[in-house]
Amino acid sequence: SESESESESESDVASSNRAEQVDELVALAAIFGDAMGGPVAEHFAAALEEGGEVTPPPPTGALRFHLDVALADAAADDDEPPERRVVVLDEREGFVEDPLDAATIAHLPPVRLSVIFPSRYPSSSPPHFALSATWLPRASLEALASRLEEVWSARAREPVVFAWVDALRSPAARDALFAPEDGTLRLERRAGWRTRGLLSSEPSASATKTNFIPPGNRTSRRESESAGILPRGVPIARDPREALMSLLRHDAVERERREGDAERSCGICFSDGFRARDLVRVAGPRDEERQTRRGGSETSDRSDRCDHAYCRECVAA
Repeated sequence: SESESESESESDVASSNRAEQVDELVALAAIFGDAMGGPVAEHFAAALEEGGEVTPPPPTGALRFHLDVALADAAADDDEPPERRVVVLDEREGFVEDPLDAATIAHLPPVRLSVIFPSRYPSSSPPHFALSATWLPRASLEALASRLEEVWSARAREPVVFAWVDALRSPAARDALFAPEDGTLRLERRAGWRTRGLLSSEPSASATKTNFIPPGNRTSRRESESAGILPRGVPIARDPREALMSLLRHDAVERERREGDAERSCGICFSDGFRARDLVRVAGPRDEERQTRRGGSETSDRSDRCDHAYCRECVAA
């Protein structure tokens, strides 16, 4: 009968969609590795690491995962990204900038792209998604989400997640977050932040908009509601100052990591090719003076440190 034919056709489409979703997830797990998370991602990553055949996930149920996407300022390890100024502005005081609420950073934290594949993806519906970050307000995250909607609209009915990552990594997406006149990242209270586990009570123009769902797609809407989809932009910081602290913490950790990974030579045998973190640094006068000055604490500005470092073989000799 006609109804049976339609049912078989829908079943075929659903099976085809599921196969394409699994193929896309395998490719994403192979490309992004540890930057991809969630139970489904761990399933594929473990199989790929063991070098065996990837066992498909259960044939039903939404496939969920997330990707931590580094924006364009995250340059290669041998290229230092440009430093950018970050300021906290309080519109209640007429957009006054407090000198204590400003900093210069070089490394931006990632933005998390959380994704759910509905049954109609990619044949007729886009993935459900949300963007979250510890350092961006809701307004900025929603602006990035709008770019992802444009990408899907341009290439509907095709796997889209990798293209979404490319869009987030583009210089255009990064530059849209900064003031065009001076390249400053301005953290404003009115841009929307998290409060008491919920979104700020000061909504932006599109704060109530949920994930991109084509008009009239009732199945996609039901799946979105049953899956508990969040608004597209989900800020983590409760206010601009907390976002600034998150930026400073990430920048400090990334600078330390790059310093530790930098190539250095031994100060005794002059052999090259050592990572700085693998060399032994002997405390010098400046270190001892610094530790005395700070009550024995080893926290300090790197400008105070003695730069003499030696390979373990030379130290042991």
